[in-house]
Amino acid sequence: MRRRRLALLLITAVLGAALYFRPYQVQGSSMEPVYFDGDWVLSVPLWGEPERGDLVIFGAPDGSGRSMKRIAGLPGESAQTIWQSLASSPERPSVETSTTIWGSESEGPPDLPQGSYFLLGDHLADSIDSRHCGPVQHA
Repeated sequence: MRRRRLALLLITAVLGAALYFRPYQVQGSSMEPVYFDGDWVLSVPLWGEPERGDLVIFGAPDGSGRSMKRIAGLPGESAQTIWQSLASSPERPSVETSTTIWGSESEGPPDLPQGSYFLLGDHLADSIDSRHCGPVQHA
């Protein structure tokens, strides 16, 4: 009887974990030096509102599957606020802002729509992110 309960508890725990944790394999170098191509990450569902600096896994804007990026801008923030917070971050390299990038000075400082986030890869030189695709809508 005791073994049966233990086995049932173990099966329940394994099935619960399988439904809760989602494996994701990092593709490319956009998240280096924290995560490298081929690394595996276990993600969990988001509870509450995401914060600046959180890592998120989402459907890539180009439809190529899932992508992992870091939240750099929050709903309602202006592009100017986002660029200033990035410029003042000592661990981040400088962020290029040109006429082809969302929220650059030539476009004016648009606000992020409600429910949208500005996402960046950690390796800015090799990341296709919100600088190129614009804000990402929270699902």
